[in-house]
Amino acid sequence: MNSSRARRVSATKLSSTQVENLTILALARGHEVFRCHSRFHTNDSGRRSEQGSWFFASSAGRFDLSAPRGTLNVAAGRIGAVCESLGVLTLDEEIPIQELAARKLVALALPEDVALVDFTDRKAAQASRILAAEMSGAAEDYRDFQSLAASVDAAGMNGICSRLRFSGPENENGCFIFGEAGPRNWPAGKVLDLMEEVMALGYSIVDDEGLPVSEVNFQK
Repeated sequence: MNSSRARRVSATKLSSTQVENLTILALARGHEVFRCHSRFHTNDSGRRSEQGSWFFASSAGRFDLSAPRGTLNVAAGRIGAVCESLGVLTLDEEIPIQELAARKLVALALPEDVALVDFTDRKAAQASRILAAEMSGAAEDYRDFQSLAASVDAAGMNGICSRLRFSGPENENGCFIFGEAGPRNWPAGKVLDLMEEVMALGYSIVDDEGLPVSEVNFQK
């Protein structure tokens, strides 16, 4: 058996030249993206407040940059945003209403032009040793992905377009946008009906706190 089939083969760091050879996905100001995230944020003193939708994280996310830089995680479509937020819960037929009540789904308009390197394009494999499927695969930790993101950021690009792990047969993409870490006071966007979206995907909504919870941390 070819040993490459049992291990990651994608690059963990790209040179500026390799980044320049990638296809660029240009999103204009006003382009609509979607985010499904925690409805509330609890600060260090235990005070809970409404969570804003614009947050550039420097934590444990797949393509998160290290502080003082950060990454905003949004989806190209609402299905991708919902499924990525619910994570392993999408592997069941029932979704606890408690999980939906803790989240909100928002349509956001980008406040500025963004140029993303496209990891879903064939050139990513041919020019830079990036396999699209590996970019959304399971991993014990995200250090290799974060190293890759750091090299793209260092090359002056605004972020990465990559497949989402839990988007299912829709194969929706995520937009991982780079910037200074922390929240932004940008237009709040339009809150959508999360329950309606989940039911449209064929899930039943149940009142059962005993069901498994998502593995994804959406505190930020």
